[in-house]
Amino acid sequence: MFWSETAQKAMYIAKFFAKRSQYTTVNSGHVLAALHNVDYVGLFGGLLDELGIYAKKVLENIDQTNFPKNCNVDQSWDLSWTLGAVQVTKIAPQKAAMLNHPTVSTGHLLLAICDSRMADLQGVPGDVPDEHTLLAAEIIGQLGASTYKVEKQTLKIFDIKGKILKKVNSCILDL
Repeated sequence: MFWSETAQKAMYIAKFFAKRSQYTTVNSGHVLAALHNVDYVGLFGGLLDELGIYAKKVLENIDQTNFPKNCNVDQSWDLSWTLGAVQVTKIAPQKAAMLNHPTVSTGHLLLAICDSRMADLQGVPGDVPDEHTLLAAEIIGQLGASTYKVEKQTLKIFDIKGKILKKVNSCILDL
């Protein structure tokens, strides 16, 4: 499945946020902050704004955790991804497929963060969820929103976008 340019940028920015703050791993909280940052003028960034989920606040909450940091400022870009962040990248294409969307977008990444499967990660043999697996979902709650509301509003945006595209396509066909 293809990933939209914006979704690809979000994953790059998540890595940038982790590196800039000298973390040794990229976690789901970094992905959440990146979604707000990369889509700040888009529909999903607007939704995060409306719910008070700003990149700066998300990053401040991550800094309050006990994630391991690397004091080496020249740290390479070879950061590892936490199990939670990896699961977001696995669930997002599934969300796109369920909605019959050909491309993974930032909205699908947001739906993946809110997915209930994040709470009971099985992973592959050897993967052990750590205390930060649900970091993005926990931060959403700490900022006064709920994953249920984020998921519901995201699906609503996808529904509205779908209706608009159908209307535009039918107008084009009428020409």
